[in-house]
Amino acid sequence: MELPVRSRDDRFLPPGTLGRLRAALRERLARRRVTAVLFHCFDPRTRLLPFVFADTRMVPAGVRQVAASLLDAGVAHVRIVLQQWTPRVGAGEALLDGRRPDLLLLSAMSIHTAPLRSLLAGAGRIPEAERPLVVCGGPKAIYEAGDLFHAGGDPAVSADLACRGEDAVFVEALERVTRDWRDGETLRSAFRRARDAGGLRGVPGLTYLAPDGSALHDTGPQRLLADPDERRSGLLPFERVEPPHRRRTLAPAPWPLRNVARRAPIASIELTRGCRLTCDYCPIPAYTQRSFRSRSGRAIAEEMHSLSRAGLRVFFGTDDNFLDDRERAREVLEAIARYRHENRGDPAVRWRWGTEATLTDAHRCLDLVPLARASGMQALWFGIEDLTATLVRKGQSATKTETVFRALLENGILPMPMLMHSDGQPLAARGSLAGLLNQVRFVRRAGGGGLCLFVHTPATGSRSYERAFDEGLVLDEVGGVAVEPWRFDAGHVVATADPRPWRRQLNLLLGYAAFYNPYELVTGPFRRRRAHLAGMDLALQLIGMAGLVPTALAGLRWAWALRRGPIRRGRPVPAGALPVHPAGS
Repeated sequence: MELPVRSRDDRFLPPGTLGRLRAALRERLARRRVTAVLFHCFDPRTRLLPFVFADTRMVPAGVRQVAASLLDAGVAHVRIVLQQWTPRVGAGEALLDGRRPDLLLLSAMSIHTAPLRSLLAGAGRIPEAERPLVVCGGPKAIYEAGDLFHAGGDPAVSADLACRGEDAVFVEALERVTRDWRDGETLRSAFRRARDAGGLRGVPGLTYLAPDGSALHDTGPQRLLADPDERRSGLLPFERVEPPHRRRTLAPAPWPLRNVARRAPIASIELTRGCRLTCDYCPIPAYTQRSFRSRSGRAIAEEMHSLSRAGLRVFFGTDDNFLDDRERAREVLEAIARYRHENRGDPAVRWRWGTEATLTDAHRCLDLVPLARASGMQALWFGIEDLTATLVRKGQSATKTETVFRALLENGILPMPMLMHSDGQPLAARGSLAGLLNQVRFVRRAGGGGLCLFVHTPATGSRSYERAFDEGLVLDEVGGVAVEPWRFDAGHVVATADPRPWRRQLNLLLGYAAFYNPYELVTGPFRRRRAHLAGMDLALQLIGMAGLVPTALAGLRWAWALRRGPIRRGRPVPAGALPVHPAGS
């Protein structure tokens, strides 16, 4: 399941490629009234800690970036539908400006497969002459493209195209499709002609049906943008968001920007991409072609300033490991800090932001912590996973954790640890940090502000994914009911060798309860030396305790189902309904 990686000299697109593709599309589409509806698929059953509440407070970066590319390419009529806010809008009822959209774009993670399939089924019921071009993207398309065609064995539940890469892949595919788009013809018909003529074979990162529908064609791994600054996002995508409602049809107009900013004040923003580590449970290194890329600090600061002026003043970096490259991190932090200083009279530069890094990289970059604080950083997330480095080894240790957390807190930055509960780890251990509760209490006493606690779950696209199935660890049925994709959210035990898996589910809840509880709510803020950290600690405790309620209810139901059984293992590795061949074979 791990993605193939291109040779070192063939990983990147030529400089300026994305700009040229957008310009060509803009000229070509100027005389057309092209419309597009983008769905961010979301299964509400995944609303558990640590994401509950935050999941409805931001407009995801993926759909924003695709919308930005479309708008810059001349597609003026774009609507973003967030299923967190508008769960009932259907693919067949989504009319934009009174007509079917030309493009129906569906972005989903694997855990959101159910609503994605519902939208694909709805699109399949649209009359052939009116059907939009259906394109799927996001992690589901990247790692499980085969599951998007003839889903469940039904030929009517199919995408037309799966984009297995960044937005540049989609933009290049759209440019190829529109080269010979005839007047009076649907975009989907133009796509089929381009596909049948072999016009998409030269666009790496695509999967689509063969003309006879008997197989899938794969154009190989994507090529990446060498310079992420070629992308432009900005405010325009926020101005194309569908307002929250319970109707099946789209609203006459998008939600005003001020309303979007009020409901979703957190803006995800790209700073860097890539990670040099090769953890077997993580699919990121292969997806990013073993590369590390960074935007310029000036471009990041200007985007933050633009969004902050509109009321979006809290940013979350979509980094895989922000401190992976020390010198690039320094350049970015210096540029953002310098920008804030140059514009210090403007209240809009008083933004707050956080991102993710490994503990080991943070430890070797301790001298950058004051600079990070000067740039507006207020929180830093760490994938510690296991403090003893027994179950997961990334150079982490209890001593490093204390040192890094202390340096962050002294500079007004809140550490946000992430731990993983793996097979073989006890709930508690006397005199050591081997136990889950021991580690949870340690990171809290060391100064951790919020906790992300996951159960080790096979991740699509990772090296360990197939191994978990081959070793018979993955649960196929519980109580006679198939284990659905949404349960692979790392909040449910779905893969384990433990003969009593219900214990691990309860361990997860006990771990959260040891971190978020009334005692920590009352005493935690008083352990903070800075007022803003005390306020953040109080808020996170309140949010964590509130989020623990639905998490505990869902966890207890699943623990009871696991306890009651029967449990059937031996689930095969998921595979699509059709064979996959290299494009052109």
